[in-house]
Amino acid sequence: MTNEDILEYAEKLKAYSFYLERNKERAENLLHDTFLLAFTSKDKFKDGTNLKAWLFKIMKNRFYNSKSSNSYKRTIYTDDILDATLYPYYTSNKVFEAMNVELLSNVISTLDQNLQDIFRLYTRGFKYKEIAERFDMPIGTVKFRLNRIKKELRTKLENIGYERH
Repeated sequence: MTNEDILEYAEKLKAYSFYLERNKERAENLLHDTFLLAFTSKDKFKDGTNLKAWLFKIMKNRFYNSKSSNSYKRTIYTDDILDATLYPYYTSNKVFEAMNVELLSNVISTLDQNLQDIFRLYTRGFKYKEIAERFDMPIGTVKFRLNRIKKELRTKLENIGYERH
């Protein structure tokens, strides 16, 4: 296997990284990490096995490892606004492709201001503890309110025509 063999899958790996990360910068970082690991680990690849599967497995493992590491801080960018709890409302498997972000922002703006503030911090990657400290409330209250927010958003989305799939 050569570097050229690995690079044959560049476009497919790029698409998969965007599917996993849903953010251009993070997807490009994942793609770079995948290529770096593949190039430096070529000796571990067994000839006669599926190169494509090996590369995709590297990417998938890099993605999951980055999400489970202690240094990972959950971040949802403006384009992402909601996390997977609202996934059933998307009209395709490409999670954010079908969702109208402006419409979603309008739905969020109908929430009570206090709930909007909590949700805004949550979607910017703040941890429960950080939100609790900022609002001077127990962590359990933050979790309860976030669940309430998500439930309200689901209901509002259903009321304007987005159905769960």
